Amino acid sequence: VPLIIIVAWIGGIPMDLDLNILEIGSLGLSILITAFTLQDGTSHYMKGLILMLCYIIIAEFLFFLCQISGQEVLI
Repeated sequence: VPLIIIVAWIGGIPMDLDLNILEIGSLGLSILITAFTLQDGTSHYMKGLILMLCYIIIAEFLFFLCQISGQEVLI
């Protein structure tokens, strides 16, 4: 992330790390879910499914957050 901020600063694109509560919460939740899922060091299809569903749910929340706040969604 810091490299992206520096490149955006050089390019004149305003970008900061001012995150709202949903973004901070989803980051923390994804870190916890990933840590608990990969804690024992083994892999299983169900663990991959849990991580994929977590990613999809966070993406949907952020997509609808941008829709509600009127921000442009960059996909």
